[in-house]
Amino acid sequence: MKSFSLLILSYATILNSVIAGVWPMAPAKDKLTKYHLQNWSNAAPAMAITLPGIWKYEKEKGPDFDVHWFSAADSSGSIGIYVGLQPNLIASDSAQCIKGKVGEMEIDFHSEKRGDRIFTQGIVSGFFKGSKESIVSELLLHIMINEYKNNFTDKALKALSTLKAK
Repeated sequence: MKSFSLLILSYATILNSVIAGVWPMAPAKDKLTKYHLQNWSNAAPAMAITLPGIWKYEKEKGPDFDVHWFSAADSSGSIGIYVGLQPNLIASDSAQCIKGKVGEMEIDFHSEKRGDRIFTQGIVSGFFKGSKESIVSELLLHIMINEYKNNFTDKALKALSTLKAK
């Protein structure tokens, strides 16, 4: 009976995580995991991204935006994907320009040291171009990468090239 109770408790924990929008972590360190990201409106297309290794996913919902956060299990860094109409990119004059891809789109990222991390960010416009609803076509992505160790930014940029609108 005790093992049955633990099984029910484990199932309930997973179910609550799914309902809350927080999925525990991918099961294998070397496995590629595809995440399906729902956005704030039924009209806004969902997205998908494929990430290597083990990640924690969380979603912040705003009144007219979402931020999807992926944190690496080894604490080497995190990736944030803002979807909305008013991103807030603030980069200093000393920020370095890095070329990268978000899905098929080439963009310029701004990268700079901030305290104990390297913060890299960029704005993507036109990601949902061709959407049936004009407001959706105007949505912007604000990509945020926090690197704490292990050349995380390079891994994050490679992963962001897999981001697709569904």
